[in-house]
Amino acid sequence: HSKPPDIRTIHGRKSEKLSIDKWYNSDVPLLILSGIAGCGKTTLTSSWVNDLLNDNPSSELMYYPCQPWDTAIGLTTSIFHRLGLGPKDNIDDSYDLVSVLPPPGNPLDHDLLRRRLTATLIDEDGSIGDKSKLFLILDDVHNLDKEGVRLLGVLMQVIEASDSRMIVISRSSPDFYDRRDVMTRGRVAEIALEGLSRNELEMWVESIGLSDKISAEILYERTGGHPLAIELLELYG
Repeated sequence: HSKPPDIRTIHGRKSEKLSIDKWYNSDVPLLILSGIAGCGKTTLTSSWVNDLLNDNPSSELMYYPCQPWDTAIGLTTSIFHRLGLGPKDNIDDSYDLVSVLPPPGNPLDHDLLRRRLTATLIDEDGSIGDKSKLFLILDDVHNLDKEGVRLLGVLMQVIEASDSRMIVISRSSPDFYDRRDVMTRGRVAEIALEGLSRNELEMWVESIGLSDKISAEILYERTGGHPLAIELLELYG
């Protein structure tokens, strides 16, 4: 996938989008976006990416929705394809990146991957002739197993070394980084997504013509501003 899925109209989230803008324009390479199921993490990211692509149509990114059956090798292979590398591609693989993929049944060499992927992106030797930058958006990483989470730590190092960017979306805070990376080292930014505010919820209820049938205040008390609950109300009444 080159970008997140298409979405319905986003309601509210202006401050959260500004927070993502602030991260994107900073020197911090990694953003963690967390929140409970259905709170709008993918919707927020999709809306922000659409704004980014409207302003910078040439921006290259990779969106990957992690599934329970995904493996570290599968995710790595998808990243290689996004870089234009593969057995059927004619792209110059001067740093022998594709050979990092192990034969069936063998484990992935994370350290070798880190070194060769970083070398490919930086291209210090000028072998490729054009430095690349990754912008990875990895959704639902809570579905990854231990090897997948370990790969996230490797990608974090690669992203940092190659002046790239990565957004990681999860229902809980992943454990592949240290709290010090957030608090003192400036390597990671975090956004914990919650429900919509009362004002945002009220504007949404008014926009779908239900303000005379249900109190936005009562709806907020019952749902906590959970976007999925309001969306279901909009769809089914």
